Amino acid sequence: LVMDAAAQLGLALYIRPVSAALLATAPALFVTNVRYGVQPVDRYEGRGLARDERCARLQEWIDGRFE
Repeated sequence: LVMDAAAQLGLALYIRPVSAALLATAPALFVTNVRYGVQPVDRYEGRGLARDERCARLQEWIDGRFE
């Protein structure tokens, strides 16, 4: 569903393994599952992360599908 939402919103999507080193440099992250949808990650390894508007756009698109 998240992949469909990204395509509909024109967001680039890459499926690949992600190393801990790459995660450590990410400015923003989100997690997703069937119960909570798309959720931004506020902190990773003690480091505060920015909120990315793409996360909110994905969640809004998904929520709109089930209202």
